[in-house]
Amino acid sequence: MDELENIRESYLEKEIRSYAEEKKDAHDVGVDKLVTMFEEMERTGELDLSINADTLIDFFDECTKLATDAGFEGLVVLGDELQQYFKSADNRQDAEANFRDLIWDIHSGAQIDSEFGFFVSMPAQTKSSLDTRAGDVLNRLESDNLMLNLENVYGQDFPAELWNEYASRFEFGDQQHDVITAHALNAIGQICSRPELSNGPRTVIDIFRIALLNYQTSRDPFTALDLAEAFYNGEVRFQGSSTIIQSAIGDALDHSSVATEEQKTFIMLCAVFPEQGIPEVVVEEYELLDARRHLSKKLHGEVIKVIDEGYTLIDVTRSDGPQDVVRELIRDFWSEYDTDHPNAEYAHNALANRLVGGEIFEPQRGKLEGWGVGDGLDKEAPQVYRRHGMIGTFDPNYPKRSATISVTDPAHEESVVGSANIGPAEADNDIAFNFVLGWEKADETVDPHIRRDSSREYTFMLNGRKTFEELPNGIEFLRDAMDPKAVNPFLMLALVDYLDTTDRELDPQQKQRIDSFQNSLLKQAIQTLFGEELIENAPFEIRRAGKMAVSMVFSEAMEDLYPDYSTLITSTQYESVMGDYLDFLDSLQTVSLCRGIETLKEPKDEVAQRFGLKNTSPFDGRIKKHYSDILTVENSDKNEYEVRSTLHPFEQFIVDELESEDREEFPLEEINQIGYNKGYKTEELDLIFEFLSRRRIVGLNENDSLILLETDYSIAQVEEVLSTGRDLLTKVEKLDQDEVPDGVETAFNEVEEILEETNPEDGERLETLYYHAKEQVEKLEQRGEILYTRHHQACQDLKDRIERKSRQVVPNHLDNTIEGGVQFVGGVNDARASIRGEYTDINNKLTEAASELENTLETQAGKGIDGAVELSEKQKEAESELDSVEKEVEKLEEDAEKLKDWKAFTAQVAGVKEEITDYARTFDEDSVDEEDEINRFISQISERFAEDPVGALDNLEGFKENLNRIESQYKSKRKEHQKVFDEKRELLKEILQEATDGKARGLRSANFSIRNPEESRRNLLEEFKDTYKKSVLERAEENIEDARREIEYARVVGIKETVDANPKDVEEGILTAESTLQSLRSELDQFSFTDIGNETNLGTGGSDLLDTTDDINEDAKEFRYEQEPDGEAVEETLDRIMDHRRVDFKDLLMEYHDDGDTVDPEELLDRIQRLFVLNQIDIEISQRRGR
Repeated sequence: MDELENIRESYLEKEIRSYAEEKKDAHDVGVDKLVTMFEEMERTGELDLSINADTLIDFFDECTKLATDAGFEGLVVLGDELQQYFKSADNRQDAEANFRDLIWDIHSGAQIDSEFGFFVSMPAQTKSSLDTRAGDVLNRLESDNLMLNLENVYGQDFPAELWNEYASRFEFGDQQHDVITAHALNAIGQICSRPELSNGPRTVIDIFRIALLNYQTSRDPFTALDLAEAFYNGEVRFQGSSTIIQSAIGDALDHSSVATEEQKTFIMLCAVFPEQGIPEVVVEEYELLDARRHLSKKLHGEVIKVIDEGYTLIDVTRSDGPQDVVRELIRDFWSEYDTDHPNAEYAHNALANRLVGGEIFEPQRGKLEGWGVGDGLDKEAPQVYRRHGMIGTFDPNYPKRSATISVTDPAHEESVVGSANIGPAEADNDIAFNFVLGWEKADETVDPHIRRDSSREYTFMLNGRKTFEELPNGIEFLRDAMDPKAVNPFLMLALVDYLDTTDRELDPQQKQRIDSFQNSLLKQAIQTLFGEELIENAPFEIRRAGKMAVSMVFSEAMEDLYPDYSTLITSTQYESVMGDYLDFLDSLQTVSLCRGIETLKEPKDEVAQRFGLKNTSPFDGRIKKHYSDILTVENSDKNEYEVRSTLHPFEQFIVDELESEDREEFPLEEINQIGYNKGYKTEELDLIFEFLSRRRIVGLNENDSLILLETDYSIAQVEEVLSTGRDLLTKVEKLDQDEVPDGVETAFNEVEEILEETNPEDGERLETLYYHAKEQVEKLEQRGEILYTRHHQACQDLKDRIERKSRQVVPNHLDNTIEGGVQFVGGVNDARASIRGEYTDINNKLTEAASELENTLETQAGKGIDGAVELSEKQKEAESELDSVEKEVEKLEEDAEKLKDWKAFTAQVAGVKEEITDYARTFDEDSVDEEDEINRFISQISERFAEDPVGALDNLEGFKENLNRIESQYKSKRKEHQKVFDEKRELLKEILQEATDGKARGLRSANFSIRNPEESRRNLLEEFKDTYKKSVLERAEENIEDARREIEYARVVGIKETVDANPKDVEEGILTAESTLQSLRSELDQFSFTDIGNETNLGTGGSDLLDTTDDINEDAKEFRYEQEPDGEAVEETLDRIMDHRRVDFKDLLMEYHDDGDTVDPEELLDRIQRLFVLNQIDIEISQRRGR
């Protein structure tokens, strides 16, 4: 051990000296003194040396050689609980870096003997931190199999494997379960795999100890029940961070529902199977089936829960699934649950309003598919919920269907089926769906099926009692609150509604968790109720289960009911889309085109424009989705596009009826009924009648019946359209020739030529001419609306522009009076007022122009071409006025900018005049020519502004040159005074530098002021004297006072004269220095500003005084130097004191007596007094503690 200590001391000495070398520049002492100081601090624990990895490895290497030389095979250093090293470090990052370097260097093997080993342990949290910060080192160790995770060793099988190893090693394999049963080993494994319940292997060994003691005393095997009692009685010493199992057992046994011994045994056993639950074989072995059944209803979800194999106590399980108030609500539901009528109310309400009315017949807004948003189904009787007239669809080919939805149970099925008002009439429902939930007879199975009661009514028989072999994902946490074997769709639906009706106050987060939980229950209920077993028993093939099963029944029924139906309700915006088709029909010129007898041939973009589309890209999609029955593309080439306006199937049916020999008219009432029978809704029939009207095929007679129409147009009608068109053409040309549609004028000319040769009886030709001319008129009207919009926006923009101009026109600086202490400031303000007035006139003009535009915008005639003409004329007038105003503003802005410069110049002149006046007054110089010049200059400017205020603004540059000349002359005189002041300050600095050997700093705050030169000189002299006193006189006084105190100390304690110092000599030097100090103080007091530059002793005298007093002080310190003890007893006492560094007198006295040396207090006090005189120790006196 001595050799090991020597190695440690040598490394410690090297580190301390290295540290002293590093810190020597920061301390005004030598390296040796620092080493001594640091050694003392290391002994007392005040010094914390940070040793680097290389030094530590060298130390380990020497220690390894010492171990091998002593006959050992090597050296292993065990570093337990590494986290404590990091916690105690001042800098965690530096500590981790040092550890990283150490491990890396050791692992490399390049710097240390191979007989050395290093083992370190750490918890998982520390390893996780190192993985992030020093992962490369740990990864390297792990890849070389130099890392062991003990958490992977102690699993649930560890106790059984360890006990089996003991049995094999000590040869009692056949009797091993006579000592500890297999069920007990299973329970021990489940407990010890949980760190919060145990201390891992320590707990295993402790339980083995208890089991062996039990076997030694009773020869009975240690069972799972014995294990539970050991925990409950507190016999297990290592129970993790708390006594969770003990507390869980106690709390459960205290429950009022635990009464019999069997029930208590069941609770005890549940506690020791926390991971998989109490096995069925254990329940049977202890005959606990009745106890389990009783406690399941009373305590499930509150005290016990089911996990993998059976029940366990909730307090010893891992927490998952809903917690807190949600879990309590589920547990409360289970405690009251049974397959009875109150729960049937819950289940049927959820089936009606959450599952059928919410999930299957899902409300949708803004979509064609989906069902109307309402208040759900109405409750008509217990377990009977209905809704008549629910509007919506599952299939977009059959939109806006009306349905009766019913939810009931087998007991009420007969009263529901066949009672819906269904049929083809407008007031009837298209279809009826009945959903029957089987739930009441537990001993009878429900056969799920879909039944067609009629062509318009379907019944779904749902099995509400279907259970699960294993709870599905999403609801598996129900096992925490109830028996999983009791979970079925009926229970899930009842629970959904129960959670909806709770009066418990919930925060938003709890409400969100309940909603999520309910959605999981509903999803699983749909999958179970509408599963494969249901769709396999349907009247026709259904390929998809779940919600889609109802959708497919709907589509199949619609196809059977309405085979000839072709909808016009192609989207939620179908009115707009069909309105565009009506506009298209209006644009066609002849009945032949409207009826589709002839095709429309023109470029595709022009056809699209007839539908209100600006481009053709969406046109094809619109035809396919919305117009497939009423528009046929004959030629898809975009340049030779050809379409036919075809009749809708029901239009064609009506026309065919009217053209038949048997009919001359077709009553609307009859048509409507036929339409309803075919599946059409009233809004669709209205559209079909409108189509027929716009095609000019049929009309309505006085009998409310449709009849075929005949066309009849006159020459006068055509001429009237031509006249209107010519007038529009003239106005469009006047506004913008480029806006005239191509071919309009040519078309009018052609119509006129053909009209002159047309027979008045030629109805078909007149119709063609009429619509051809009308088409041109519509083109011109469209251009007129465009021009109106353009000119309306132009006028609005122009009005906004004029209003902005009126708000911005007056510069802000014109509103403020110009201030200044010069004569001409009044003339400058006259110029400002003149410019401001001109701006006001301009602002009034702009306001008036904007008002006239506003009036025109509000009162112009119509939104067509006439309004555009009126707006155009007013726009031209306003623009002319604005151009005129902008030219005026441009000139005014130049004058306003000049005025801004004059404002600054006025302030500049006032400042120069004030400085020159102050200068003349301060120095009392009668011959300051600049004062007369500045006054004449100001008078000259005043005269110019009096003649022409605005015109005077143009002469600024000339005035600036004169002012600069006057100011330059004045400043040259002022600089002479500044120069004298600066020279005096430099002389004073030289005195201070000489007196303090260049160490003094000062005279930085005193600056020269031309307005108060005397104060500037006084401040400079005062700063000099203050600095001299602090740097020279006061420092000398401190040295003298320190030396005098040392002499007094030497005289008091009787220190004899030494070789280097004598108190009398030092005292004589003090008297001489004091005389010199007084002389310098007197000279400093009499020193004045005029003396600066004259000969003075303040510099050399001050320097000599400081040198002298420094020497005196150093001589006086000789009296405090340590002297060697002059006797063995005194020296021995000094050694004892040095061992302690700081010691109490009582402790020192008792130390003598403890060592067997009898020393009187008086004698020990004499020794201490002698050591004090020899300057070996300091004595500190304090009041006795406790007084």
